[in-house]
This record gives sequence, C-alpha cells and structure tokens, in this order.
Amino acid sequence: MKKFTLLKIAAIILPFLSVTNIFSQQFEKTNINIEALSHGKVNWIDLNNDGKLDVFISGNEDSGISRTLIYLNQGNENFVLINHGIPDFSNAKISWEDYDKDNDIDLLISGVENDGKYYNSDLQK
Repeated sequence: MKKFTLLKIAAIILPFLSVTNIFSQQFEKTNINIEALSHGKVNWIDLNNDGKLDVFISGNEDSGISRTLIYLNQGNENFVLINHGIPDFSNAKISWEDYDKDNDIDLLISGVENDGKYYNSDLQK
C-alpha cells in the first residue's frame, strides 16, 4: 500500500518539476542576422548534411510581400542567405522528408503566393 501511495505522489509531482525546469531556462539574445517575416513558418533543418542546423523561413515582409529564405549555417552564429528555386509564399505548411529515398531531404510546401492565390502543394526535390 505504501508503494502505491508513493507512486501516486511521484506521478503528481514529477510533471510539475519538468515544467519548472522549462521555465527556469535562461535565454540570451544573439547577433544572428536573419530577416523577420510574419504569417510564416520557420524550420531548423540540416539542408546540406554538414551537421549544422540551417534555417528555412517563409512569410511576409512588412510590405506584405511573400518571401522564402534559406540561411546556411556556417558555424559560430554565422548564417549565409543563399539563392534557391523555391517560390515565395506565406501562411505555409511545410514538411521535410526524403520522399524519394535518394539520401537527400525533399520539401513539400503549400501556402499563399504574392498574388493571393493559394500555392498548391508542390514537392521540391
């Protein structure tokens, strides 16, 4: 009977301890220069298989123009904006997976283009 009571108490207390740890984590501002966009999506993903997480971001500039940006992580908080063939869109739904099993990551996207038309799902390989 004591064992059951201790387990019940542990089951009640442990979730609160983990929540406390989440809120006690300290964050600090960095000097990473990545454009801020609204109505979008941000993903950390290693696009070039170098072991460093790169940034994929899509959304709207302050002017309302849709953008899709990819920043490659060079290390030491240095990210480089690269050119790519992915359309600019906002309100995106994004999924990353090696769809064709060729050992590189593929992108499935859906969102709104600059002209306000919905961008149908498209697979970028």
